[in-house]
Amino acid sequence: MGVWTDVTLGMIAEDRSDIAVMTVLTAKVLPRQAFSVKHFAAGGCGKLRQKCTAWANNLRLRGCEYIIVVHDLDTASEAELRQDLEGRVRGVAVRASLVLI
Repeated sequence: MGVWTDVTLGMIAEDRSDIAVMTVLTAKVLPRQAFSVKHFAAGGCGKLRQKCTAWANNLRLRGCEYIIVVHDLDTASEAELRQDLEGRVRGVAVRASLVLI
């Protein structure tokens, strides 16, 4: 299994259902026993953007090596939204972060 053994993923999403979907999709790529998920569900896009950096740092402190941010596009510009969210997690000291829109 190598690098993908006992990986802790940190997920930040608008809703708990987004986290559930991302966990199922991740299990299609990695064996379910190879990773665990810690998360924050914002209950909306405004709170997600407001709390994103603090939550990412909290997840890092709780042992997450990777941060995944899931956000609906809604009516926003994809490029602007991606730039904003990537900027919010850029300074968090994890192995990698991923913004999914």
